[in-house]
Amino acid sequence: KSKRTNRVEEKIGKVEGKIGNVEEKVENIQQLMIKNEEHMKKIEERMDITEQRVGEMDYKLTSVDQNKEKAIISLEMDRANYYLRFQNIEEEKGENLAEIMADLLVGALEVTKEK
Repeated sequence: KSKRTNRVEEKIGKVEGKIGNVEEKVENIQQLMIKNEEHMKKIEERMDITEQRVGEMDYKLTSVDQNKEKAIISLEMDRANYYLRFQNIEEEKGENLAEIMADLLVGALEVTKEK
């Protein structure tokens, strides 16, 4: 073999070695990409679960808020009912208090019951 052939073979060997290194690096990159994709899938699954939980919490909070709003309205109506009562007039069960108050007002204001 000539020196030239030896050098060409040596250079081919170096190129083959470099190609082997590049192939190894490409394989490593592909493995990292696969791991990253798996990691991204897990993150997306966690995000979906978190979004679902947030939706459930939002629904529960809305429901609680509506219940509190109804309770407040009920309390305000009870309070308004209480303040509409005439003082020193005793109520009996089953009595029509609105009718009694209308009769008292007719007499006190000297107007007809229709007004």
